[in-house]
Amino acid sequence: MASIKLGNIFEGNTFVITQAPHGKAQNYKALDCRHPMRGNKNIIAPSAGIVGAVKSIGQQRYFNFNCRSWYIQFVHCKPMLPAGTKVKKGQKIGEMVPYYNTKKQRADHCHVAVNAKPWRVITRYLDRSINLVLSGPFKSQQWKDWNYWNRTVGDGRLASCEPVAPKPPVQPTPPPPIKPDPIDELTEENERLLEENGELKEFKKEVNKEIIRHKKTIEDLEKDLISRGKKIAEHGDLIVEQKRVIKDLKNQLKVVGEQNNIFYKNIKWLKKRLSKIWGQLQNTGG
Repeated sequence: MASIKLGNIFEGNTFVITQAPHGKAQNYKALDCRHPMRGNKNIIAPSAGIVGAVKSIGQQRYFNFNCRSWYIQFVHCKPMLPAGTKVKKGQKIGEMVPYYNTKKQRADHCHVAVNAKPWRVITRYLDRSINLVLSGPFKSQQWKDWNYWNRTVGDGRLASCEPVAPKPPVQPTPPPPIKPDPIDELTEENERLLEENGELKEFKKEVNKEIIRHKKTIEDLEKDLISRGKKIAEHGDLIVEQKRVIKDLKNQLKVVGEQNNIFYKNIKWLKKRLSKIWGQLQNTGG
């Protein structure tokens, strides 16, 4: 049986990746992607095949694009053709539906994976002439490199998918009660956000511990500063008193100095007087 490579699921030749492989329901093999023009919601048949019926739980609407031995699952999308319609490659088969992220912001995209038993990342089978583009804060630019996909998911081909006659339609029966669908579980994005939120809480705890520790250090420093201030004030008062004593001593020293000068002058005068009297006595005795 002939094998094929898949064409683009969007109009044109550009495939915008908005999130790396994730998705529990697809065994973490689903890519989030969109058309480079956000307003273009069209989903294009990447090969011949059969459009499946739409399923929906809340905003988790999805449908399959079927072949003999594999199918593509388009999530956050709805078919635009009746279930069982045979199509050729390049025909419009569906559209993306409105999607809101955890911040209640509009973030329309297609969550897509190939089930070739087992699930596979769609880039394994896409034609290598398609231009890969990244959107969002990717830590690495590797997901827009075909060499990266060749190394990690391989460069595979699928069995040719000529349309197969669908089974006769079955009369609709009342739908059973809605049960949780695996696709309705948290998306990988939500899981990542929750994980980051948990890490943020732990980080905040550590930061709060550091803040408390630094506050205690600051309080201890403030107490020490107050204590030192008191001691400085006490020493300041002592210095003032010592300066006053030194000033008084200087004044006393000055007075003593003046008195010494007077005393020395008197001694000098007495010496002169005694010398004169002594001279007179000597003259009288002769």
